[in-house]
Amino acid sequence: MQRRSRATGIVCFIAGLSCGSKSGLDSEPNVGQGRTSTGGATVRGEPDAFVAATLAPSSDNYTGCALNAAYPFVAIGAPSCGGATTVRNDGDAVQVSCSVLPAGGGFDVSLSAKTAGGSGSGFTLTGHVVPGDAGSIAFGYPTAVNAVFENAKYGSYSRPQFDTVRLCTLRATLSYAGNDCALPDGVPVGLGGIWGHVSCPTVQDIPGPPDTGCDAEADFFFESCGQ
Repeated sequence: MQRRSRATGIVCFIAGLSCGSKSGLDSEPNVGQGRTSTGGATVRGEPDAFVAATLAPSSDNYTGCALNAAYPFVAIGAPSCGGATTVRNDGDAVQVSCSVLPAGGGFDVSLSAKTAGGSGSGFTLTGHVVPGDAGSIAFGYPTAVNAVFENAKYGSYSRPQFDTVRLCTLRATLSYAGNDCALPDGVPVGLGGIWGHVSCPTVQDIPGPPDTGCDAEADFFFESCGQ
């Protein structure tokens, strides 16, 4: 089931129209909807997500990639100016699980969104995220994270474990944002929610050769996550 994210404005990216009203993740500690108590961590019903990931030849070693052009690797939900239209976990066609937990002056993040069936795809991301100053829409600095990109046709890709230089990095931006399509208002990460763009300049097939020469990029929103 699709729903408008709280970080969503009017869909104008696809239509090429100027944006209307928009809102981002709350700058308050809690973000998301459907809050319920489980006697432990506070959760808000089923989590929901938007993921738009592509795989393309890397500028470093484009001849080593199985693809010769950018390919839409993961598509869950849809982009919108100021946010995204997310898809809620239903445990069947779409499986979303996530947690955004406070730790060490930032947040420990674990995200997963997958679709079922022959055209199934998936995206996972884990890492420690440090936000910028209060009210900022930028993380304090590019944050190194681990990410896995899955596609029914081309398989799974992640950063080679031996590569300690070309890391996957997370930034508070969205590739579809521009002059007529602004970023969401508010902070990009809070208890139970996060949005951003992850860039992995070198990923390899799992299992695969040491370096396939592919570049993986993804915009994402996750909300109503465990906290």
